[in-house]
Amino acid sequence: MTEILFIYAINCLDCIRMKRFIDEAISVTGKNFNVIEVNSDTKEAIDLAIEHGIEDIPACVIGDNKFFGKDGFSYDQILESVKKLK
Repeated sequence: MTEILFIYAINCLDCIRMKRFIDEAISVTGKNFNVIEVNSDTKEAIDLAIEHGIEDIPACVIGDNKFFGKDGFSYDQILESVKKLK
C-alpha cells in the first residue's frame, strides 16, 4: 500500500487544515493509502524531517512531492499529488 507521510503538532490549526485536505483528497480519489502520522515532538519526526528536507510544520510527503509550512500547500496541490499515486 502506498504511504503518505504527515508530520504535525497538536493544536496546530494549519496541521488540522492539511490533514483535512489529505483526507478529502484520498476520499475523492477513492484509493486506499496508509497515512503515517508523526507528532513533531518525537525523534522520529526530526529524523524524517531531515531525511525529506522538511523545514516546517505542517508537512506531508506524497510520492515525490513534499509540502510544508503554513503557506506551502493548497488543497489542489495535495489532490493532484494524491491522484498521481498508484
